[in-house]
Amino acid sequence: MATITDNGITIKTLSEWKAALEAVYHAVDPEWDVSTATPDGQVIAALAEILTNADEAQLDSYNAADPDKATAQALDAILRLSNVERAEGTHSTATVQLVGTASTVVQAGTLIENSVTGTRWATDHQVVLGAGPTPVTVTCQTIGAQTAGVGELSKIATPVSGLESVSNAGSAALGRNPMTDPEARIFRQETISKPASNTIDSIVSSVATVSGVSHVRGYTNRNNSTDGNGIPGHGFSIIVKGGDDADIARAIYNKLNPGPPMFGGTNPVTVEVQSEVTTNSEDVTFGRAVDVPLYVQVNLIQTGEIPDSAQSEIKAAIVAYSLGNLFDGDSLDGHRKTGFRIAESISSGMLHTPVNYYMGRVGEGYVDSIYISRSPDPTEPGVASIGWNELATISDNNIEVTIS
Repeated sequence: MATITDNGITIKTLSEWKAALEAVYHAVDPEWDVSTATPDGQVIAALAEILTNADEAQLDSYNAADPDKATAQALDAILRLSNVERAEGTHSTATVQLVGTASTVVQAGTLIENSVTGTRWATDHQVVLGAGPTPVTVTCQTIGAQTAGVGELSKIATPVSGLESVSNAGSAALGRNPMTDPEARIFRQETISKPASNTIDSIVSSVATVSGVSHVRGYTNRNNSTDGNGIPGHGFSIIVKGGDDADIARAIYNKLNPGPPMFGGTNPVTVEVQSEVTTNSEDVTFGRAVDVPLYVQVNLIQTGEIPDSAQSEIKAAIVAYSLGNLFDGDSLDGHRKTGFRIAESISSGMLHTPVNYYMGRVGEGYVDSIYISRSPDPTEPGVASIGWNELATISDNNIEVTIS
């Protein structure tokens, strides 16, 4: 059976169990016929499978207690022991323009279909059409980072008398896929320092657990004078993406030492927080991450069959990679499974990963070059520099894919 030592757990494979059982028979009689054609050989094969299954069950049980190996519900239990929860997925949203006969009532829940991906999007509320295009927000019915480029939300899936056409002038705001096991492990590792004695780590971990927060980074300045980022002497700065202002301020306040000045960068937020214990209150300042749209040009050389949808799917792969969703459900050790981080500069070389990941599965060709820039129409490979309180973002509208 499985053996547990100081070095971990060891189990036998099916072939090893079969060999061990055959050895028992041969110890009794070296000439004993235990081939699979004999009844004894079939008994050995059945017992070997039973023992192998038992070993694998013990291995699963052993791994379920290890946060680096546990999966699904077992990992959720470890997260709860660490006082964190796996983040749920969210839905993509967009604004569409409805055109039709004036005074036509379009009910909430009317479905619009993406002409490229086939996903369906429901109107969030009832609207009455005017003489011109009438805007209404729609929510994708499929959870996760479902894309919708300009003009793709163009099919009326729920017929409405008087509604003639629909389109979207801007790209969808992407939702988030439910947190995967690899993401949950990283999230736990980043948040277990919540009660830490290092104040900045503790604050960052506390803010990271706030509902809706997707990115957070903390900075300190131990010098007497203001540093190059503008953080005052002996002050600190917390830069955040997502989450409610009041909840973030409360998370900072609960871990805040008295005295150090707070700095919000170029996009500051200040919230007055009332103590839950005393009558004290304090203004808590933090910064909102400044989104920096990047522009990408992908040049591919075709060597065989490439699907007609390759351009849109490569764009989607790059966007998913930037959000940390590309490898959801895949066990690809060594590949980055987190999205872009605050203050992380992005190189064109990084984007070879999502393009090659797509091409390696469904296309015959290779990457000739990838260009990247903070400005439209990039013309060379390189690095897009990102500031200390900035966050690189990529949308499919800012990606061009050329296949030759």
